[in-house]
Amino acid sequence: EHFAEAEEEFIKANKPKEAIDMYVHQREWANAIRVAETYEPAAVSDVYVSQAQIKLDAGDYKEAEDLYLVASQPDLALQMYQQLEKWQDALRIAQMHLPHKVTEVSMAYQSSQARAGKGGASKSDYLSTGRSLEQSHQWQQAIDTYLGARAPSPDSHGEYDGLNEVINIWERAINVARGNVPNRYVEVSLEVAKRLVAVRRDETAADILFEIGRHEEAVNVCLDAHCFDKAKALAQGNSVLKKKVEEVYENHLVNNEDTTELVDIGRAEVAMDVAAKRGDWDKVWDVATKMRVNHSVIGKYVLMRVDECVKKSAASNHLLDDAIKTLNKRQGPVTPEAIPVYERLGQAVLSRTIIQENNSSEHTTNVGILRDVLYRLNSQYRLQQRNLDDRLLDRMENVLMATHYQSLFYTAKSLGMKDMHAKCAITLLKYPNVLPQDKALYQAGNACREIGNNNLAFMLLNRYVDIAEAIDENAIDASGIDNTDYQNIDGIPLDGPIPKFHYLVEEDDREDIRTWVLAVVTDANIEQRFPSRDQSRSTLYEGLYATERPSCIVTGFPIYPADLLEVNHSSANRKDWNAYVSKTKTCPWTGQPQTPLF
Repeated sequence: EHFAEAEEEFIKANKPKEAIDMYVHQREWANAIRVAETYEPAAVSDVYVSQAQIKLDAGDYKEAEDLYLVASQPDLALQMYQQLEKWQDALRIAQMHLPHKVTEVSMAYQSSQARAGKGGASKSDYLSTGRSLEQSHQWQQAIDTYLGARAPSPDSHGEYDGLNEVINIWERAINVARGNVPNRYVEVSLEVAKRLVAVRRDETAADILFEIGRHEEAVNVCLDAHCFDKAKALAQGNSVLKKKVEEVYENHLVNNEDTTELVDIGRAEVAMDVAAKRGDWDKVWDVATKMRVNHSVIGKYVLMRVDECVKKSAASNHLLDDAIKTLNKRQGPVTPEAIPVYERLGQAVLSRTIIQENNSSEHTTNVGILRDVLYRLNSQYRLQQRNLDDRLLDRMENVLMATHYQSLFYTAKSLGMKDMHAKCAITLLKYPNVLPQDKALYQAGNACREIGNNNLAFMLLNRYVDIAEAIDENAIDASGIDNTDYQNIDGIPLDGPIPKFHYLVEEDDREDIRTWVLAVVTDANIEQRFPSRDQSRSTLYEGLYATERPSCIVTGFPIYPADLLEVNHSSANRKDWNAYVSKTKTCPWTGQPQTPLF
């Protein structure tokens, strides 16, 4: 009664709001609504909101929701559920009454779950929300909802549990955009493709990019992920992309040293390059044989292998034998660029120390093989003479002849042909740029000792001692050596390079030579000089003098007309040639079977 009277007074005073507030304060909701509807319609909503707040405080959320909705305040119902983190109810309110806020609520839901370590909204939430939006033709909001789904974090093995379901949701966003929001189709597709790449679903991403016309990007995604079969499939019909895929795939195989696959795709030479760089020469030759690679291409690798062996021979001297075997088994290139390599090989082989020679059971044999290889190559170079610098040809022939006489030097010794052995040794003094001076003098001096020519042996070994001392002193040339005894000798160079290391490695061996030379000095039977040019005819000394007469292919000594034999594109002293052929049954120049020519 008291409140009724108060109401009457408020109404008379034209203050219905005061009456409404009074009833709200007393929680007399029916009277508050009656007064509001009669005198202050605008306040009806406020009454329901006030009543809803009371229900909210009491934990009666459903009744509070109903009151907010009756008050036409769904945003307050949404706010209530969000604050309570009742996200399913919040999404329901948004879908039914505030569709423009669905995406915002979804994102808030996910953020809340993430903060709580619960991984965000469930996949079914995104699907159900998105489908509700599609049903109400809220296409933009549906797309954003589907895109709100996030990929799960990878486990310790890098796997993504439940990833397929998330991808289905993302693809739903693309489908909605394609069918209903075409101006967002490309944008959504690019976003989904980016996400797919991030979770290593590269081929799926490539398909999406390809579908929207981003063909190059689609191929690039596959190439970056090494999905080469997919890249090849997508590049079909586009020559530029096809070439790019082939190049990237080839580079990938090269980087992974996959020679087998390189051969399978027809890139034999590239496979050989890869094998050569890693030093797998057996693989190089296997590919060359299997794929019947052109001889000119094989020649490139032969030269590469020979050059590598020579460069590494200081540390592993046996590699020189490998180089010789390689050249003997496979044709080396006949090009100007190859001559310096062949020259270095000849120099390296003939510059071996006595210890290295003794440590290589194949040394003598391989010098003979190298001679035959150089002979063959030199013959081919001569056929191309017009196209080559004469100086290069001279260098090639110089290393050939030094190797030729060194081989004959070994052969003569093995056959007991001491005179020929000594002549070859003296001839080898003419090649100080190929055969080190100390080695040549040592060989020649010892050969003369073996046949009892102690005077010539003394003259040669005495100079050996001078050269050995120059090596010890690290002399760069022979300018410090006394050439008085050799002043009339013009058939051998006296200004050749001083070797960097001794042929006779052991000091005791070199001391033995010095001791012998000093002992001979006191021998009255030793003249300790060279005879003159005229006095030297038909003796070993003759090989020390220059002459315009042809040189014998067997010994290197000058040939007189009565003794000249022209045979197999070479000149020889008939007697020496027949002596050699009688023993070996082969031509000393061509290596072919031969009988004596008397």
